[in-house]
Amino acid sequence: MTNVIPLPTGPHHVGCSDVITDYGKDRILFRMFYPAQRTPEAKDAIWLTEPEHADGFVTFSGVPYLAWLFKWLYCSATIPASLNADPIIPDDMDKLPIAVFSHGMGGDRVSYTNICTQLASYGMLVIALEHADQSASATHYYDKLTDGVGYVKKWIEFLIVTEETQDPHKIRNDQVNQRADDCVRVLEYLDRINEGTFQGIEDAIDFSVYKGRLDLSKCSIIGHSFGGATAMTVLAKESRFSVGISMDTWTFPLSETTYEQLNDKPILFINSETYHSKANIKNIIKLKDSSSTVERDMVTILGSVHQFPTDFGLLLRFQWLSKKFILRGTESPWVVSGLNNQLILGFVGKHLCLKFAKEITDVLQENKKLLLSGTNVVLDENAQ
Repeated sequence: MTNVIPLPTGPHHVGCSDVITDYGKDRILFRMFYPAQRTPEAKDAIWLTEPEHADGFVTFSGVPYLAWLFKWLYCSATIPASLNADPIIPDDMDKLPIAVFSHGMGGDRVSYTNICTQLASYGMLVIALEHADQSASATHYYDKLTDGVGYVKKWIEFLIVTEETQDPHKIRNDQVNQRADDCVRVLEYLDRINEGTFQGIEDAIDFSVYKGRLDLSKCSIIGHSFGGATAMTVLAKESRFSVGISMDTWTFPLSETTYEQLNDKPILFINSETYHSKANIKNIIKLKDSSSTVERDMVTILGSVHQFPTDFGLLLRFQWLSKKFILRGTESPWVVSGLNNQLILGFVGKHLCLKFAKEITDVLQENKKLLLSGTNVVLDENAQ
């Protein structure tokens, strides 16, 4: 399959590399997207990193018998980024700003490649996490063998939660806190990269390029669904993140302390047309209105469904099948993802003082047929 994820619109070629920080289950695993050297021999990376992820995706979706179809459709799909390409610091930049991305339930470090390559093409270092809290479709870690020579790869399966036998809110709240801690810990590893002291497991790129060249005063946190809840929890825990983007925020996992302790940072909530209940929207409004001193906006993309930020609708070219699995709404995934990218770039750019800054009001005005300020969910007057 050829590359069906849209080419990023920024001026820089994009590279990507998988990084695992340590041995053991407590590791941090992420795919790093970055401005890269373009070479004639560079090849686009494969989207599906391991077949176990395909098994995890279909299990999460409730159709494990379709694993063969998923692998057939996606196993050769490529992305507009070169695997382990040489990283660069663009000539027009002194330091790279940071974006940390938290995936949704059943996602992984590659599920949002379209967004990540877009940000990286404009000169950002993007860290797409793969959480080990059992919310990823599948993920892994390495354990050293008992003789101290070599290691073994171990898989962490997706956790299925049943209301009959478990306390869903406690489980999800524990998970969202673990996920938020992952995001905060990433900053520690970025500090080490900036100092020139980081060494992960089987590093495939030269991190020395980044010594003293990462701008850790310009960090954004971005997430979708469970990742959106993670982003809110991160902003309640860590002040080093300067701006947040939360797409289709799933508020169920949040504790009351998140609403009370949310840092006074700008946040953009991007919603799909069909996902939200009144209760969820009321909680998002509560998050949005918890500060009156910084910019907090909510935008709804009309014609979109809950999976709009992911790559799945872009990769699945059969329209009827994409609609069957609710990967697309009435608007095409390419249109929706383009609008979503504009909103993210503009808001992050504005609040990190970057060249691609844009006012949300301008994006809304230019795309008023498909972008709605606020929500399409009808609420009681006292909830507005």
